[in-house]
Amino acid sequence: MSPQLNTPYQFDPRPNLICAGQPDAAGFQAAAQAGVVAVMNLRPDEEMDWDEAALIKELGLDYLQIPVSSPADLSQDNARQLNAWLEQYAGKPVLVHCASSNRVGALLALGAFLQGASGEQALQLGRDAGLTRMEPMVASLMQQWAA
Repeated sequence: MSPQLNTPYQFDPRPNLICAGQPDAAGFQAAAQAGVVAVMNLRPDEEMDWDEAALIKELGLDYLQIPVSSPADLSQDNARQLNAWLEQYAGKPVLVHCASSNRVGALLALGAFLQGASGEQALQLGRDAGLTRMEPMVASLMQQWAA
């Protein structure tokens, strides 16, 4: 069972993977107490009004930021970086977040597609992780990448 992260958006698309909107400090503390070992933040610095990285490190968790602020950031490189990060922590609880989990779902779907999932399988994983309004863009990118 996943910890409650004090965010209105929280998804558990597969074991050991928590996808969420922006947790507050108490949410990150709950995640750490529940055994989460690493946090990935997809929000760019200009969206942040506090030092999340410092808190995560203070809690003893690993931290990585991949800023996704525009459609151009939904790139194969960023999707591969997400995949590599997830593989690095395989079998361990991790948290990936943005503001609402929409970007999380988008990048997760693209990463799954690059690993061989069908377009529909990848989109379903994305939806399960919070993908909403970016779905048409993700579907279009998958079509371009398959060409």
